[in-house]
Amino acid sequence: MTDAKLRADHLLVVPDAEYWKNGPAGHHIESFNRLMGREGLRSIITTQFSISGDNIPNIRDITEEDRQIKSYSYKATFVDIDLLPPMKNSYISGRRERMYPNDARTNNTTYKSAIRAHIRFEATAYLKNGTTKIRPVEELKDVELGSIPILVKSSLCHLRDATREDLLAVGEDPRDPGGYLIIGGLEKAIITLESNPMNSLQVYKSKETRETIRGEFMSKPGDAFENSWQIKVIFMKDGGITIDLVFNRDKPLNIPFYLLFRLFGITSDKRIIELIVYDLEGQDVPTKTMIARLQRAITLTYKGLTENSDYTSIANELNVEALYDFFFKKLNDLPLKQTLNNRRYAHEEVAHHIDTKILPHVGTTADARYKKALFLGHMINEMFQTEFGGIAFTDRDTYSSKAGKLALPSGALFARAIKPHINFTIIQPAKIGFQKAFQQQSFSSISMSNVFKSSTKPGDLENFIIKAIKSGLKDITIGPVKTKNRISSHNLERGKNDLNVISTLRGISTSTGQTAKGSERSRKMRSVIPSMPPFIDPNHTVEGMEAGLMKQMTLACSITESSSSVLLKKAIFEADGPGALDTLDTIVLSDIIRRTLSKVFVNGEWIGTTPKPFEFVQYYRMLRRQQQIHIKTSIYLDITTLNVYFLTTRGLLMHPFLIVENNGKTGKDFRQGVKITRKDCMDLLAKRITIDDLVDRQIIEYMGPSEQENALVALNVDILRENEANYLRPYTHCDIEQSLYGLAILSSPFMNCEPSNRASFQSKQVRQSTSWYSATWYNRFDKLAFMQLKLQMPLSRTIANRYYTNIGYNLIVALACFNGQNQEDSMNISKACVDRGLYAGAYYTYFSTRLEGDEVFKSPDMANTRGVKQGSYSNLVNGIIRKGTIVQHGDVLIGKVYCPTGRRKMDMLCQDRSVIYSKHEPGIVDDVKVGRDEKDYHYCKVRTVAYRGVGEGDKFSARSSNKSVISELTPEPDMPVCENGIIPNAILNPHGVPTRMVTNQCLHEAALNMLWAFQGIIGDATVHRPLDIEETKRKLSARGIDWKCTTAMYNGETGQRVKTEIFVCPIYYQRVKKFIMDENGVGTRGRVNPRTDQPVGGIYRDGAVRMGEMEAVCLYTSAATHTLSEKFYDDSDGKDLPICKTCGHWAVMNTKLNIYYCKKCQDNGFVVSYHSGTSHKLVNDHINCAGVNTTLVTDPLEMVIYE
Repeated sequence: MTDAKLRADHLLVVPDAEYWKNGPAGHHIESFNRLMGREGLRSIITTQFSISGDNIPNIRDITEEDRQIKSYSYKATFVDIDLLPPMKNSYISGRRERMYPNDARTNNTTYKSAIRAHIRFEATAYLKNGTTKIRPVEELKDVELGSIPILVKSSLCHLRDATREDLLAVGEDPRDPGGYLIIGGLEKAIITLESNPMNSLQVYKSKETRETIRGEFMSKPGDAFENSWQIKVIFMKDGGITIDLVFNRDKPLNIPFYLLFRLFGITSDKRIIELIVYDLEGQDVPTKTMIARLQRAITLTYKGLTENSDYTSIANELNVEALYDFFFKKLNDLPLKQTLNNRRYAHEEVAHHIDTKILPHVGTTADARYKKALFLGHMINEMFQTEFGGIAFTDRDTYSSKAGKLALPSGALFARAIKPHINFTIIQPAKIGFQKAFQQQSFSSISMSNVFKSSTKPGDLENFIIKAIKSGLKDITIGPVKTKNRISSHNLERGKNDLNVISTLRGISTSTGQTAKGSERSRKMRSVIPSMPPFIDPNHTVEGMEAGLMKQMTLACSITESSSSVLLKKAIFEADGPGALDTLDTIVLSDIIRRTLSKVFVNGEWIGTTPKPFEFVQYYRMLRRQQQIHIKTSIYLDITTLNVYFLTTRGLLMHPFLIVENNGKTGKDFRQGVKITRKDCMDLLAKRITIDDLVDRQIIEYMGPSEQENALVALNVDILRENEANYLRPYTHCDIEQSLYGLAILSSPFMNCEPSNRASFQSKQVRQSTSWYSATWYNRFDKLAFMQLKLQMPLSRTIANRYYTNIGYNLIVALACFNGQNQEDSMNISKACVDRGLYAGAYYTYFSTRLEGDEVFKSPDMANTRGVKQGSYSNLVNGIIRKGTIVQHGDVLIGKVYCPTGRRKMDMLCQDRSVIYSKHEPGIVDDVKVGRDEKDYHYCKVRTVAYRGVGEGDKFSARSSNKSVISELTPEPDMPVCENGIIPNAILNPHGVPTRMVTNQCLHEAALNMLWAFQGIIGDATVHRPLDIEETKRKLSARGIDWKCTTAMYNGETGQRVKTEIFVCPIYYQRVKKFIMDENGVGTRGRVNPRTDQPVGGIYRDGAVRMGEMEAVCLYTSAATHTLSEKFYDDSDGKDLPICKTCGHWAVMNTKLNIYYCKKCQDNGFVVSYHSGTSHKLVNDHINCAGVNTTLVTDPLEMVIYE
């Protein structure tokens, strides 16, 4: 059935089309656009926030009106919210103008959108005579609430629909993927964060001493950014069952389980047990055990459940009003005043909590209480099954199953983070302002709009959001409240290459919380788990503390935004046939057990049952293929419980799979295959069709990690073709092997022919390599950015080369030991090639400062200025260096002088605060920018550029991750010469190949590069491409090339022929951005810490270079133990310490001033000196501080006679 002309490599266009459809940062931009839309921030502010006060007693009695008022109420309602595109003030025209991202980068400002609101104010006074007085409604329009940073190329960005020409006209890079923030001129990427799923029960073994298992459920209603509320069900060791209602994270409300059922209106104990067990007459052991456990749990007293708690008085209470009174006391931790109005208010508050904060995903009205009782019974039932071993405990790290982790991009994280900031910066100050106003002014004279404007500060909201973005995943303080931050951000390191930026934007971070680094839990969080492919790249990794925690999306992976669950439920309720549903209103609970009915859930809400779950699931999957329901709806059948789960939430990982169809026959007549053809692939490559057309034609469909467990997926089309007639293996889907990896891994040629750890190393090194980091580098001010002047397309390119600028050169490399210089992983490189510009580049950085207080830009006056720098001021014009000036280390770039006002003429009160050029290499002033930042301070930026060629000690890496260090720049006449006259560019030690097992570098990449170089073509070396070694050997031999790629060579120094043939081939090498010029340092005796006498670290502090473990081992193996001892003990810590021989305590000794004195013995002291270390003295001092006396005993004096 599969197209006979279709090959596996043709299908590469499918993940390629999916990648270009979404873009590198499409999930961030789409999520943020949803937040900026009508159902996002506008809905959050208008529906979830209001400013109100009810029945506030009046304490004023100044005017006649005051004396008539008993109490008052007020309310401020947000009618509408408007978000404005970024704007800036023009100091030339005096008007507001568009602000583009490059303006924010250059001027050190934040790329942000202003939030304007339309607010309606109402107030009512309750008079003592029983009547009311209502103020006229006030309307406040276009009032600014604050600003919020926005993503570049999001819906509010001016670049969202710009063409290439438009982008270049405003100084923007057409290749820039967007999807990041600009905070204070710095680019920051919001990292997609893993999160526990909403509306999914998670059951864990409890570590608490009084508990056995614990079930946690985070309930969230709706499909937008509504608030979520947590409920916990706990099985106690004494047989009790309790429920934690988390209305306040610091103080959850802990109650017996039956009390919540009664609040839902289920007062009968028998009915409560039935809602959990379903069949009270069941004779199976689990049912009998559950009934016995529940009966005991209901009869327990639950004394001491929480502090000062006693539930015996309410255990048998069936009156709803009494239950409401008791619940109100628990909520507010205070007694209820038994008046009619107070009780009515208390009951309304309790009812509001029950309907809107307890399982709100089931419903938020009183009509949904029975369904909530049903769902609570389902939760307890499932926990019993977990305890009995029928259901596995929740795996915290899996992406599959109904409790699989979500990946929340920037919009969802912003929505979580912004709510407490709005509450603290707008709602609470406004409430305080209104309360003060009603206490200080008469009811009729208050201008509520003016009170609101004077109480709130628009800048506070932006400041708190920026603080959250910069803080990372840790607790932050918002006013008096300490809360957990929900946003994780990384600085975008622009100075390397495109791939580094793309990898940062496509990262997914795992939050460790309070988990210890060396614990078993931490190890599991960092491990590769089976549910990762093809959504998370299992090979990709980062360095350091985030190893295993910072993951990478695969090439074709996408992250969903929420779709309408209301439309989905409507389609399910209206379906008939195999898709028909027995709703909760019609089912008999005992039938769930007796007829083995399967429960059906939509976003965690139990909506009904079905007797045939397999047909039911297949029916709706076919509707999804026909696009009668949303194409990214996850439909999952839990094989353990046979429950059906529909998910339309945001944060689901999705991947396109080829649909496999069969003819429905068995035996020899069975056939299966995919519908996609070679022509479809060619049309997709030529952009004649899109991947959406393949979805419309039911050729591909999207599945998540959970649904993938219900599918039988062929790894590639070749495996599917081998099993085309195998009816014992009926595949449902077919995958594409290359889509299992991320971009960084895909950059490695023939990656499947090397150990997986080498691919992981390549993913790290390719992101550190140098390239053209930006097409508009001339408009940017970047720190430590390297712009490689020339680049080459690799002879053996991979699919990853389509998505970023080339990185590196095709070098002619000889594998040989050469003069002992290229030991281990070292490499000799031809000096002539370096002189001709091989891997040369421009090294950009900038220096900046701003004026504060009485500072001015100017050259200092030597007559009245202190602290004048030693560098040259001769190139300054009005305090700023001229563009094009060549500068050396110590030269002044920006002259800045602090001159306090009111000084006398002859006072030396001015202070030089100039900025000097701190680099140790000559540079050229490339650009100078003077302007004002967002706080209206004058600033000056000076960008310098320096030419950087290749030097000894610089690092290079092949795409097989075979890293090398330049050990020598060899003159070209001394380089060995091939028999055909070719001089290699580099000589690599051959011992680095077998030890690292990089067979793909020599056996595949190098040999095919040789063949393709002679053929004059660019070959495809993407992982899992068909590879025929024998065919390669045959083609090389046909062109007169030794199939081993070896050749005779002649010594460049002596002219003698080398006794063995040398392997010489073109290999693609990348220059790693770790320059020896930045890391080496030479000095005399370095600075030391005055407290410890240890050398300070850092070249720019005139300190020492730290000697690590590897350096120490190298000295050991080189028989340099005496040198090592001298460095560690004498140079770093050695010191002559004075001791009083009389008392054994420290003494004072100054040989320059001839002072030898003991503070304890005074004139009777006998001071001697001995050679030890500062660490010894520090230990003794700490012991003495602890109250322990120490005495140093010296050897007796000896007389030495010299003959």
